[in-house]
Amino acid sequence: MQAFLPKKGDALLWHAGIAHGGSPITLPNATRRSLVGHYCPVGTRPLYHYYKPGQRRVYEALGYRYTTSYYP
Repeated sequence: MQAFLPKKGDALLWHAGIAHGGSPITLPNATRRSLVGHYCPVGTRPLYHYYKPGQRRVYEALGYRYTTSYYP
């Protein structure tokens, strides 16, 4: 395992098939905000849509489709 220690403005891209996850929170007051995007061909339903389907939505706008997911 290798930790990603980003600096302001850094981005990390990885293949969805690679095991990934966050490390334990050591500073409770520090933010761990992130924006995650998953890209796949039209007509393909992302695998994560099969988990907790009540938290998944698919929208269409300007000829594109996008999906959202939220964690309460």
